[in-house]
Amino acid sequence: MGLAIAFWRRLKETGLFLTQRFGFDLLPLILLFAICVTGLGLTASSLWWGGQFYWFISLTHQMTVVLWLLMLPFGKFFHIIQRPASIGVTLYQTVNQDVDHYAQHTDDKHTIGTGQCKRCGHELPSEQFIAGLKGVLRDLGQDYTLNKEHDSLHDYCPTCKRLLRGQAYYHMMGKRFL
Repeated sequence: MGLAIAFWRRLKETGLFLTQRFGFDLLPLILLFAICVTGLGLTASSLWWGGQFYWFISLTHQMTVVLWLLMLPFGKFFHIIQRPASIGVTLYQTVNQDVDHYAQHTDDKHTIGTGQCKRCGHELPSEQFIAGLKGVLRDLGQDYTLNKEHDSLHDYCPTCKRLLRGQAYYHMMGKRFL
């Protein structure tokens, strides 16, 4: 029923009709419909047709599901994955910002707590989060070290990162910047 409503809205509502693109809006719905039909075909084959054509319907169903999963990041259904992931990241950062829970304490190597921007002092995600991010990027071969004191771009808030980039461009370009 939900699929029929989605098709109806895509085909009849003028606002959606004008802004939609086939590959991003209709193709995922068509593939989802094909998944439903082939899935029902599997049930029909096993219950009513004595398993006849089951291998063909099964293969068609599997290919349709794989096509839908492959195109998932390029369509609107990606929100199924993206929204819970973004909520999870926000929840992780919120929990790690709780100073009472993650109060400053020292382990064997260093002090753990919430970080602050090195330029303006704005509160950043936890030092544990930033250290994990730096480790993953280092493993991927990406180095964001800024100077000899080993400042990293991740030690600054988003506003200060933009200002630092602008200052670097200005110094690099000189008076030609403006």
